[in-house]
Amino acid sequence: MKPVTHDLLERVREAGLVGAASGDPLVDKLSRPAEVVIANGVSAEPLLRADAHLVAHFAGQVLTGLKLAMQLTRAKKGAIALKRSDREAVAAAKRAIAEDGFAKFHVDLVELPSFYPAGEEGFLAATIAGKTVPTGGSAQDAGVLVLNVMSLYQLVDLRRGKSPTRRLVTVTGAVRRPVTVWAPWGTPFETLVAHAGGASCGGPWTVLAGGPMRGRLDATGAVSATTGAIAVLPLDHRLVRRRLEPITVVRRRAQDACHGCQRCTELCPAWQQGQPTEPHRVMRALWADPATVASRWAGGCTGCNLCTFYACPVELNPASLMADLARRSLVESPSPIQGLGEDSPHWKGGVRGRNRPPARIPLGRLARRLGLTGLDHVAPYDPAELAVPYLDLEVPPGGAPCVRIGDWVTYGQVVARPGPGTDEVPLRSGIEGTVVAVEPRLRIASSVKASVLSLKSPDAP
Repeated sequence: MKPVTHDLLERVREAGLVGAASGDPLVDKLSRPAEVVIANGVSAEPLLRADAHLVAHFAGQVLTGLKLAMQLTRAKKGAIALKRSDREAVAAAKRAIAEDGFAKFHVDLVELPSFYPAGEEGFLAATIAGKTVPTGGSAQDAGVLVLNVMSLYQLVDLRRGKSPTRRLVTVTGAVRRPVTVWAPWGTPFETLVAHAGGASCGGPWTVLAGGPMRGRLDATGAVSATTGAIAVLPLDHRLVRRRLEPITVVRRRAQDACHGCQRCTELCPAWQQGQPTEPHRVMRALWADPATVASRWAGGCTGCNLCTFYACPVELNPASLMADLARRSLVESPSPIQGLGEDSPHWKGGVRGRNRPPARIPLGRLARRLGLTGLDHVAPYDPAELAVPYLDLEVPPGGAPCVRIGDWVTYGQVVARPGPGTDEVPLRSGIEGTVVAVEPRLRIASSVKASVLSLKSPDAP
């Protein structure tokens, strides 16, 4: 492989490549030096299968992306993290490391047990590199760059001159044929559900975009750069009901029912890693000033939702409360995360978390607690072409379409540009078709024939 130049960073910037998990601009991460780069293929939640399938079928390209990221950040060590139970992915990674010479670049394979939250960047940084994430920062602040395997796959595509406009998505839950397929950004969720044979629950249903712990309800949404899975769930499922609970009800229930057992804090991965995150104190201090509470006890929350969906014995919702308090403090305080929690008598600069074993919740047990028994499927990889009748794309905030109704667009063409002075990126079409609407969302209609021709899977001839 030819040496990596800054030209690749410019391509990443122009393409607007973002982290496939975080959604943060990838150019910002690749522009900073790192000691270790970790390819994260650990789908640490139930229902998620896309990352494992990607490595199982395209391990060579993922590891090539890891090598590129190491060269860009001048990292001397790399690792790919996978669940031990994802045997096909593990075997493919081992073959690629041995046969393609990645071992000489100090790339290791790390196999982890199937537990939550094994895929958290703080956990991976501590387990693989022995680094602790600083308060209010990221793993890269400690010299560890954690990138999703899909981001690395797309990085190689970009170097080959292909602008990323799609990603691998698992369609699972209450569907007739769970499957993992390539879908362009903007593919409506309803199209993916139909491709999976439709809903199997019989009654009203909705879509959970993402994993059951971190995902959001969005029945009318579309695939974005960060959509790794969608799950069809009945409207009466407990995960749906709890996510639809108004924040006023969440707050009132916490004030009435929380008895300070501290189990939410004891199982909090951020607290165990030394962050000033203490959900039980947030619950007990709801009558205090929101900005004070958020800055003192909610700092470092990663949104893993372990406190809400697993730890609390009376099914309260500390995660939503901390997110709500943090949002309000961002409005009320100009710098809410500066000096997070350092006045806490329990805060010892990160040392405390190192003395506690991390929470390791087996995925099978977690799935049962979440009510996903019978809904957590293998969702096999399907390399067949996906027929997409139209794309439903969201124009970047402050941006504007650069096409008009009736225009014919080609695969990869820029169809909307962001507003000046923003971190948003140009919007590209993932299919060939005709623009039929530009507001409130940009819609591109395509015949099935055109869609199939422009969406051949990577391993199609």
